[in-house]
Amino acid sequence: MKKSKFLVAALSSAFILGGCGAKDVTEYISVDFDGIDTKGTAQYTVNETKYLKEVFGFTGNDSYETLEEISAAEQAIDIKLDKTENLSNGDKVKVNVVVDEDKTDKIKGGEKEFEVTGLEEPKKLTDAELEKNTSFVAEGYSGQATGHLTYNPNDEDLPQVHFEEVDSKGDEAKTFKNGDTVQYKVTNIDDLADAGYILEGKGIVEKKVEGLKVVPEKVEEIKNLKEIKRVIKENNNREFEDEFNIFDENEVVKSYDVEEKQMYYRQFKPANNNDYSSINSAERGSFVGIYQVKEYDEDKKLVAENLYIRGLSNIVLDENENVNITQLEEISKDYDSSYSLQTVKSTLEGLGYSPI
Repeated sequence: MKKSKFLVAALSSAFILGGCGAKDVTEYISVDFDGIDTKGTAQYTVNETKYLKEVFGFTGNDSYETLEEISAAEQAIDIKLDKTENLSNGDKVKVNVVVDEDKTDKIKGGEKEFEVTGLEEPKKLTDAELEKNTSFVAEGYSGQATGHLTYNPNDEDLPQVHFEEVDSKGDEAKTFKNGDTVQYKVTNIDDLADAGYILEGKGIVEKKVEGLKVVPEKVEEIKNLKEIKRVIKENNNREFEDEFNIFDENEVVKSYDVEEKQMYYRQFKPANNNDYSSINSAERGSFVGIYQVKEYDEDKKLVAENLYIRGLSNIVLDENENVNITQLEEISKDYDSSYSLQTVKSTLEGLGYSPI
């Protein structure tokens, strides 16, 4: 018996309509927006109750076959948003749903566009406010000082701001001198957004290093250098003063002849040096001389000829570029006759001293 053309057409139409019965997943998706304008975030949500009921007739008391269909459909769906962050009110966010049709014929994919709304107006943190609420704290002496930026907001409602130095060298220690300019940039931008703030500007603060005590680079910078030389000479005179007979104050029993051989200066102690004498342990501003001292007995006979290093350290300039001599510290080292003048010179130069 032949099928009528009308019956074939009706069956074909029913098959096509059946394929078109797949539900569009985008109809069950909504997008939520959170945060502040320009820094908003997007997250999609699927109305699972409506989706399961309308697509699978889910009641909560379903057959194993229905549950298998639901599981297969879940594995077939891929949902993505084209933008999820740094959103502003009025932006458009598109949901794209892709369905693997080999795994299910119950649902189909598609696209749907949502407009960003409801983001809060952010508070603005300007570069001027960052400058006003930060300070650079330096410790030490100009040229070897360490420092860091502190953030102390005058307004308790301002959020916490974290900074890092621009062009930082990581863990490598950095030193500062008067006149240096340091820059720090804000690092916790996401935290600020969570607190309802955005940066208005570059988020960079710039500070000038100043107010550090100054150790002169060269002795010529010391205005009262003559006074320091006088103190060293007086110290030598006291140490190498002629000795007299206790019974006859006119009889010299020991006398000295002190001759300056070379003066040296060192601004700062170099790192990683194993000489523990006072000429090296002095941290800053060390001004010393090498002296050849000849010792004579009561008959004016030469009994000893040795080399001595004598000097002063802690040379720090005041605002008038003078040194307070009451703050100076004596440094010294003795060498017996087995040491040559050249050896002592080389020793000082090896410790970072420069001849004057």
